[in-house]
Amino acid sequence: MVETSIEKESVLPNAMVRDVMVANPHSATSDELLEKLDERINLMPNYMKAQVLEARNNVSLKEELESKLAGLKLRQAKAFNGLVRQYLTDTIDPQAGSDSLVVLFQSFDDKNIKYRLAMLHIQRGEYQLGSSILNAIPSGFDLSTKELTEHNNMEDYYNLVKGIKQAGRIELEADEDEVQQFVSIEQTEAGIASVYARNVLLALDEIEYLAPIQLPDLYKSSKEMEEYLELINTEPPTQLAVFPNPSKDYVIVEYHLEIEKDGIIEVKDVNGIVVKQVKIERLQDQVTVSTQNWKPGLYIITLKIGGKSIESCKFTLIN
Repeated sequence: MVETSIEKESVLPNAMVRDVMVANPHSATSDELLEKLDERINLMPNYMKAQVLEARNNVSLKEELESKLAGLKLRQAKAFNGLVRQYLTDTIDPQAGSDSLVVLFQSFDDKNIKYRLAMLHIQRGEYQLGSSILNAIPSGFDLSTKELTEHNNMEDYYNLVKGIKQAGRIELEADEDEVQQFVSIEQTEAGIASVYARNVLLALDEIEYLAPIQLPDLYKSSKEMEEYLELINTEPPTQLAVFPNPSKDYVIVEYHLEIEKDGIIEVKDVNGIVVKQVKIERLQDQVTVSTQNWKPGLYIITLKIGGKSIESCKFTLIN
């Protein structure tokens, strides 16, 4: 919808496109849409484009609540991981630390933590408990096709490790056939089981793994910020203006104030009757005024500050 509004230059003037994009603030985050603004024959004024960019800073109530929720979840995750580290490194009473870890994992109804609990049981030799937790996951959670594949991979890994443990060995003592099973699980790249298998293979020197590194595009970020600041500081128009003139269904009123004051844009017909008043909310802007159902003829637009007329201009409305 926003892209269509930008491209229909013969139908929608810059002020209307600006209004559409401000009403859809996520459009301000699209580099493609911002580039299309620069492709218009009648370029959008820089100060108006700045208003579109400022929508990036307008966070809706829903987004604000989501942000707060994400912050709380982050704090919870940090506290959770801190407890896990504390219990895992309890050298004074390792069994108590392990028991506390079981209680902690049991208090969370989270699929990934259930997997960690199952692996904790297998390390404690509680194979049946671990199997019961794994078997309950498909019925306890609404798994997508991808998650079901990851779950099956986890079951394969669990059964592989359980077989090694029951044989009185550890993962690093896996035989050739078991190593190949670890390789097969790792190569599926399906869920946490692949990560577990990769760690075993790395410890056995069976594979080499270099984690991908993504460097931020600092040049692009700084360039965008420079352009943004330049637009914010762009000089606004210097007079009251109205277009198109003559007009039919609407007019665009462009204005600029030197200092911030309360003001209105007032429209009168030739008989001096006020037909429209628009409250001014910014130092400079373009305001769309609908003239549908108005009588054809001459109209006067006046910029008023503190009840005093600052400047006036006229336009003609036609059928």
